[in-house]
Amino acid sequence: MVASLRFGLLTEPTTEAGRSVQKCLLLAACAVLFVSSAHAATVAGGDLGFKVGVSVSSDSNVVDPSGTNPGGKSDYAGGVNLGAEYKRNIGDAGKLSVSYDFTGTGYDDISSRNNVLHLGSVTYMHRIDKVTVGGNYSYGDYRLDGDGFMTLKRASAFLGMQGPLKSVVVASVANTRKEFDGALKDRDADANSVSLSATRKFGANKVKLSYQFADEDAKAAELDYSGHVVGINYARELKLASRPVTMNAGVSYTRNDYDKTNFLIGKKRTDKRTRFELGFEHKTRSDITVGLTGSYQDSSSNLPSADYSRTMIELSVSKRF
Repeated sequence: MVASLRFGLLTEPTTEAGRSVQKCLLLAACAVLFVSSAHAATVAGGDLGFKVGVSVSSDSNVVDPSGTNPGGKSDYAGGVNLGAEYKRNIGDAGKLSVSYDFTGTGYDDISSRNNVLHLGSVTYMHRIDKVTVGGNYSYGDYRLDGDGFMTLKRASAFLGMQGPLKSVVVASVANTRKEFDGALKDRDADANSVSLSATRKFGANKVKLSYQFADEDAKAAELDYSGHVVGINYARELKLASRPVTMNAGVSYTRNDYDKTNFLIGKKRTDKRTRFELGFEHKTRSDITVGLTGSYQDSSSNLPSADYSRTMIELSVSKRF
């Protein structure tokens, strides 16, 4: 049924999962017709905008949303992303934004991995001389194969300023609450994290270095862990056939050390994950963005269900109004 993913609405799906993919594409098509007649508008002193996107991807090893339990199977997927965002200036130095995003993904063969995410977010930032301070609250409802899976609540505060060598430095602290449904309630957890990043531009080049430390306490003691993430991202503006293209390349390394002995392996669990990503993005004069992204992830763990490698390729098209 790969043809129905590649040609969207033009072919007839032969599987239930394929029909769910086509429903996503139909939803996106209807949204384009609706939103195209409602461009960004001024509402209550602010700006209201919309976005619509569709994507097709290939995944060499489909895993569940927790990043474990790989099925060892490759599959194709179709996705749709719909969003709305309201922005408003508060006085001379404040900015408020409220957004909602819907993301749906349907797989060709592995229908049990079909998922939907509703995500709402509120952000406020305030500039004080050369320093920007702010906060964010996000609420997400994640559904897997039509059933409830997880709700996510995240509150964070951040501070940004100019750093050494003309860089922009951002520091943040966050608390994240995960609540699972049904038999997965033992995964309910609270996580506290601290993040630091530094970004520097060199002409058409931009380099970002980042670090995060997180400590998570779960309802099941064997799922408590502390972890570190380090990453580097490089972006450059290019010309391809006389058209502007943005290239993004990144690599990150994650290590999570669990506090308690895991009864499945008789020892403390350790996860190490290395991820490489390369992407190209082109924005047309009509505000249509076309993107192509490839990634490879190597997950090494002494827990068999978290030990795997994964390659993904995604083609996406989106438009803002």
